[in-house]
Amino acid sequence: MTEPIEPHDGSPQAPASDRARPLVGHQAVITGGSKGIGRGIAELFVEAGASVTIVARDPDAAGTTAAVLAGLAGPDQEVDMVLADVADRDGIDALFDELEARLPRLDIFAANAG
Repeated sequence: MTEPIEPHDGSPQAPASDRARPLVGHQAVITGGSKGIGRGIAELFVEAGASVTIVARDPDAAGTTAAVLAGLAGPDQEVDMVLADVADRDGIDALFDELEARLPRLDIFAANAG
């Protein structure tokens, strides 16, 4: 019998049931996450098991996308949205202040807008 392959970080290999969802327990933030490529990225992260926070300027699009993502999410996942404009430094600073207040940690940040 061969030994299980250890990931590069030294943590034990995920059970087979989690291998299809390698991001279980991770928190991802996607700017521009309500439409287009950003929405696609958010959907892939949810399908991979991550909890996802989308960042967008349009409240209607963000709300619609968050509802769709929540429908894809499992019981161990959270889906949230933050309304923010990351086109300038003040908007970026405000976004990170909000994320720090909401999230226990940040594992993945996809900078898709700004």
